[in-house]
Amino acid sequence: MSDLRMFLAVAAVTSAALTASPVQAQASEKTKVIYCGIGVQGALADFAAANPYTGQFYRRNDQRTGLNKALLAGIPAEAWQLDVQPAGEGKGSDLGLSHVIAYEKVDEQSFVDPVDQRVYYNTSYAIGFNTVLFDLASKQVRALVPAILRFNTTTPAPQGAAQRQQAFDTMLRDTSADGAIGQFLASIRALPMRFGDKASFQVLPVTFSDGAQQRLAAQNLFDSKGADQFSRRATSVSEALLALQFAKPMVPANSSAPNAGQAGAATNQYVATIPECLGQAAVSFAAPLPAYQLRITVDELRTANFEHQLPTADGQGAAQVEMGFGGRFRAEILAVQGPDTATVLDDRSFGYARSLRFLGPVKLDAREEYLKLTAAFVKELLTAYASQDQKWIKEHLSAAIADKKERNPGQISKQWKDLFMKRIAIPAVK
Repeated sequence: MSDLRMFLAVAAVTSAALTASPVQAQASEKTKVIYCGIGVQGALADFAAANPYTGQFYRRNDQRTGLNKALLAGIPAEAWQLDVQPAGEGKGSDLGLSHVIAYEKVDEQSFVDPVDQRVYYNTSYAIGFNTVLFDLASKQVRALVPAILRFNTTTPAPQGAAQRQQAFDTMLRDTSADGAIGQFLASIRALPMRFGDKASFQVLPVTFSDGAQQRLAAQNLFDSKGADQFSRRATSVSEALLALQFAKPMVPANSSAPNAGQAGAATNQYVATIPECLGQAAVSFAAPLPAYQLRITVDELRTANFEHQLPTADGQGAAQVEMGFGGRFRAEILAVQGPDTATVLDDRSFGYARSLRFLGPVKLDAREEYLKLTAAFVKELLTAYASQDQKWIKEHLSAAIADKKERNPGQISKQWKDLFMKRIAIPAVK
């Protein structure tokens, strides 16, 4: 049994203002940009240690060069208002464009097929893939388009290191229309650059409350390293979801500054290694301060299992196992006044749960399921922000909120309409 599925998640385009207005951008000639090829997030040695499979691919010059050529050839897009040229040929341009690999992730889960009662393994591969437009001289980030490339395979045996390397190589080598890179290029070419929108957003690193961190550590689920990995991955997914839902300029998250206005820690840094244009050393880029920030805090995570008895044709019955994952999340929207100051505009706590049902035994990684739970919550939260859905508000407001005034869905919906539709002017839900 072998099932191969490949798909791509791409966020909406993001950009700082390159020209004064959309009308001027359309009327002028395309802006020249030097293509700087593939880069990696952070220093190369640190990236390769944390991401061994994409790190190995990246260090092979022939493979990286081949991917660079394919990406450059596939970039031209009328909607971009950019003229992207190879490095060495883009004379007179102050802008560079790179595709930066942010992270890799492998998630393997076993299950019993109810048809043949055999154990199979579903392996999900993911690559964070950011398109970054930046100023070559000042090292200012001008645009960031976050994307997630995914590849799934189901096999009768666990995937070893060689198979995992092959899977990541396949994702990055296959530039056909049906491949992950081909789908990425088709999606990103259709995204229009947004000029002149000042309502830029930043997703602050997702964090655990002290209580949640202590409980999860006691269950051997998250040590400090695991919590940091969870934060980075949850933040990356949240960036893509927010850009897709709000269609606003994005400022990269700074993983070293979890709180708005944290003294001594800049909130607008993005570190990457882009050798084609900037040499082998990691470079710290600056981005304009965001106008607004989203901060998600995980206050609680829990699991619960249930068993459902189902009738069968032979009268013996079967047990269906339902595995539930739930949490309480605090969501804040902040307005940024300066590098060290931010005002909270909205602050709510929500309960959210999801469950999975299986016939026969299954082995799930609770950390992965908690990450999926957090991503699903953020996706629904952003949709509720945009639609002011009173039913969703009523269903998910945390039971820990005792004040009746704070639990009025109609009042919250009105406040969200004033904030998101009138002040921030996000696109209405269609």
